[in-house]
Amino acid sequence: MGQWSRDELQSMFDHHLRVVDDIGPTGDWAKYADLFAEDATYIEPTYGTFEGREAIRGSMVKTMSEFPGVEMPHYFSNWHVVDEEHGWVICELVNRMKDPGDGSIWEATNISIFRYAGDNRWANEEDVYNPMQFMLAIQGYVQRSKELGSLSPAAQTFGKNMGWLG
Repeated sequence: MGQWSRDELQSMFDHHLRVVDDIGPTGDWAKYADLFAEDATYIEPTYGTFEGREAIRGSMVKTMSEFPGVEMPHYFSNWHVVDEEHGWVICELVNRMKDPGDGSIWEATNISIFRYAGDNRWANEEDVYNPMQFMLAIQGYVQRSKELGSLSPAAQTFGKNMGWLG
């Protein structure tokens, strides 16, 4: 048996999902950092490792206020496992772009490993994903948004820089 009960770990994960569900539509990603202990770490394979709650806050605000993050408001878990012995929750998260206007779905998944710190906070988050899966979803979203006339200026710049738009 680990330091924390399965119920406490599950409760934290449920709280995490509720917070993210509230953040998505508002874009207030500064609140995400409040899920972490002061000395937490966040390991993100593309953007790096962030040490401390305020570094996590700064990273989330910057990343999620720029394209593609700013147009990716939907996050939910397909499945999760609670590892009571280690105090971990491991899950597959769906990162879904906003509707480009026709109801089509553009999304990619990642595996996240959350290590619990106690007191309803994470000690660590580590994300694992295939960057090409994300790029294909973003490319499809950009191209479909252009076809529909709903392409934002930021998405247009990103798409041009990637060579996806003529």
